[in-house]
Amino acid sequence: MTTLPQALEGSRCILHIDLEQVRLGISSEVPAAVQQWHSLIAVNYPARKAGVQRHCTVNDAKELCPDIQFLHVPTYAAGEKEPKYRENPDRQTQKVSLDPYRAASKKIFQIFHKHCDKLQKIGLDEAFMDVTTTINKRLENFIDQNPQMLEKVNDEECGTKLDWNKVGYVLESKEEEERKKAELYWSKTTWKDLQLYIGAELAAEIRKEIFDTLGYTCSAGIAHYKTVAKLCSSKNKPNKQTVLRLTAVSNFMETVPFTKIRNLGGKLGSEIESELSVDKASDLWPYSIQDLQKKFGPSTGLYLHNICRGIDNEEIIPAKAPKSIMASKSFNPVVENMQDMDKWFSILAIELHNRLMLNYEEYNTWPKSFSVMRYACCVTFSKLC
Repeated sequence: MTTLPQALEGSRCILHIDLEQVRLGISSEVPAAVQQWHSLIAVNYPARKAGVQRHCTVNDAKELCPDIQFLHVPTYAAGEKEPKYRENPDRQTQKVSLDPYRAASKKIFQIFHKHCDKLQKIGLDEAFMDVTTTINKRLENFIDQNPQMLEKVNDEECGTKLDWNKVGYVLESKEEEERKKAELYWSKTTWKDLQLYIGAELAAEIRKEIFDTLGYTCSAGIAHYKTVAKLCSSKNKPNKQTVLRLTAVSNFMETVPFTKIRNLGGKLGSEIESELSVDKASDLWPYSIQDLQKKFGPSTGLYLHNICRGIDNEEIIPAKAPKSIMASKSFNPVVENMQDMDKWFSILAIELHNRLMLNYEEYNTWPKSFSVMRYACCVTFSKLC
């Protein structure tokens, strides 16, 4: 068994894979969106090009893109055991359901788990995957097949040329751009480059299996850290993948919008933007660790100093079984008597049952208690049994 090169000690290979295509049974060239009552919860690329965004109202979307087609999410109605797609769902008698999307998500993650045990689920169709163990085993096999590389196991460079064009878009360092080396091969390939190259091969395999098996397209980012892997997966959408080698991280991060960085799109990001007047990640580079820690505290200051340079040592956090599952319905106008609630108890019970069964299949867990909750006039009432 070949010994892993010293340069790879502690080096990770992280994939971020993001499902992307809204599939409504129509041409992918037609602008389309998924509708939930009067707003949109998913928008395809042709519609986005016309300016339609997620959370747009249906009327606003029509104004921006008159040719857009809508598909309403499925709904439950009284007496039905499964949600159905309908042309004209009625909010007063039906309840929306995301069960079909959860079922599709389960199939997607079954494919992810085939290739990686160390996986962090993000929503229904997005995941981080730490494939380091698998990739290092493949890398050792690669060395066994190319024994001349054994002479380089103690060096930074691995002594081989790689055809990067085979594994997607590969971002360049500033030096490479300045020297106009935007070509297929780099002569100074490092062991870490090779690790990502093999990781990109695996990402392509996973994406192909998802498309061949389920018909879904997805994009991927391949890097040594979670944050930049996620940024890279959106770099060349749709249906492509991007590799960020270590030497190219600074050049890439220089122009990344500050609030596009994971965990900095909310309150913390807004606070930093107003405090330091930053727009891009590189706007934080002039600030030392001490400067940032003085302004935002020890841990946040260190995090900001590293993350704006693309450094992120956060581990993959595997998803745990949910601690609770609920089915709910908001009423407007309010329901004023129990007789009117009877049909809704039936609908909610069916949805809750279906979700519990799906959860049992995935996590093998079953609830130990049951509660009914009512929220009205800013007060919550509940009964546990």
